[in-house]
Amino acid sequence: MRYLLVTRDFPPKPGGMSAYYGGLASHLPKDGIAVLSFGMEQGGGVGRYRILYERIKEVHRQYPFDVVLCGNFSVLSYPIFVFHKLFGIPYFLFFHGNDVLMLRRRLKLNPAKRPLVYFVFGRAAGVVTNSHFTLKLVEEVLPLRSKPALVLHPAVPDEFLGLEDTAEPFSKGTTTLLTVARLAWRKGIHMVIRALGLLARDFPNLRYEVVGGGDGGGLRDLARRTGVEGKVVLRGFVDRRELTEVYRSSDMFVMPSLYDRDGCEVEGFGIAFLEAGAFALPVLGSRTGGIPEAVLDGRTGMLVPSNFSEEDLAEVLRWMMTHREESVEMGRRGYERVNSDFTYARRAAQLISFTEGCLRGCRGSCS
Repeated sequence: MRYLLVTRDFPPKPGGMSAYYGGLASHLPKDGIAVLSFGMEQGGGVGRYRILYERIKEVHRQYPFDVVLCGNFSVLSYPIFVFHKLFGIPYFLFFHGNDVLMLRRRLKLNPAKRPLVYFVFGRAAGVVTNSHFTLKLVEEVLPLRSKPALVLHPAVPDEFLGLEDTAEPFSKGTTTLLTVARLAWRKGIHMVIRALGLLARDFPNLRYEVVGGGDGGGLRDLARRTGVEGKVVLRGFVDRRELTEVYRSSDMFVMPSLYDRDGCEVEGFGIAFLEAGAFALPVLGSRTGGIPEAVLDGRTGMLVPSNFSEEDLAEVLRWMMTHREESVEMGRRGYERVNSDFTYARRAAQLISFTEGCLRGCRGSCS
């Protein structure tokens, strides 16, 4: 079976969704996958639908694929649906969390769009989500009913699997907390800085490093007001080699994400927790979105409540830093879990099995 993946997110574009699709595509048979990366800047209004439709037709002439994988619902799905109606090629829809929240807002603001959205969704051969949390969101917003659905968790890149030179938590004089994320409010970086202020006196050798792009001016101001300016390092975006060294030199990974209702943003899963686990780092997250699927509370890391305060966060950090053996053991379990369950070779096999099974069971109902 030959696949066409149509997506707005694909390497070298940064981000978890880009890594997700890049990982899947690289583990499907080399002669069984083509990728069409389409940016929203490529045309405006209705014109972009025609541009994408024509590009899909051109790919099909050169590479006669059997299935379309739609990586981003809404704009990308409409031309894919038209192609399906004219050429009979089935399509599968992928969802990640924020896209469903945004869709819910759009349908609430413009209910007239609902019939078209439901129609395009209803003709899909199946649905793929990055977590059970996201699947539940889809069920709340769209008429999933008995449509086949697969929860396909993200995985880690091959170069992060089976590492022998992992991190050695709490083996140095300085304890380094690490966050790898863009500098967005929902990542909870500001909460970690505030918690740092509560811990600084008892843990004078504590430092906090943040890797990720974005405007760090507000975070630097917060660190200065909190009295921990000298303990907080915003590294910005780094390449893969440097990121590897940052993981290895850290002691704990921390990303207590928040639910940004106004911005329609939530952590659909949290691939960075897996990457940290690949380096045997104990991790700390929050009970928000799909994070409890990435972090097994009390086994591979610790979770604060979804409505946590900086005091709650400081308390859990304190426990993890003073119960080092337990924390190191969590990191070891995370390492084992990542290497056994979170590989893209396994995810690609699951995707192939799911799509082939759906199409065998379609018997004309996918048209």
